[in-house]
This record gives sequence, structure tokens and C-alpha cells, in this order.
Amino acid sequence: DQINKLVHTLSLKHYSRGAKVFEQGEAGRAFFVIAEGEVEVSMDSCVIRTLGKGTSFGERAVLFEEPRNATVAVSSESADLWSMDRGEFQSIIS
Repeated sequence: DQINKLVHTLSLKHYSRGAKVFEQGEAGRAFFVIAEGEVEVSMDSCVIRTLGKGTSFGERAVLFEEPRNATVAVSSESADLWSMDRGEFQSIIS
């Protein structure tokens, strides 16, 4: 039942190269899973890692209602990201 809920609450969003998914310090409103493409994760303007297809990010800020601890921007030509907002995410995992 939880997997069914998860699948039905995800929405697919398309981003172009350079688009910021979110910025360090923002409130965490959504959790993301990369369907296609790559993103760079940076802290204090320094790239710390690159994430690709099948990788998730953003869960910590959503789970603990903390500000984002990094900026995430699209590094590939484009990226398709599945997203779920905080309320949906918390209702599924609780």
C-alpha cells in the first residue's frame, strides 16, 4: 500500500542545464528522485558531488524541516526529476 501511495504522489518535472532545483538555505518543500540526467550538489559555491539517474536527494530538509544544506543545479543538458512535497512524503513514511 505504501508503494502504491508513493507512485501516485510523485510528479515528473523537467529542468534545463543550469536550472537550480533548490538553493542552500531555502526551506525544504520537496524530495526528489532523478529519472534522467545529472545534477551537481554544491555547498558554499563549491561542488561536492554529482548525482545521476536513480539517485534521490532533498529528504533531510523534508524529514526534519531544516533549511537546505546545499544547492542542487542541473549539470547535464536536461534532467527529469520525480518530486514529492513534504506533506505527501511525511504521510507515506509515517
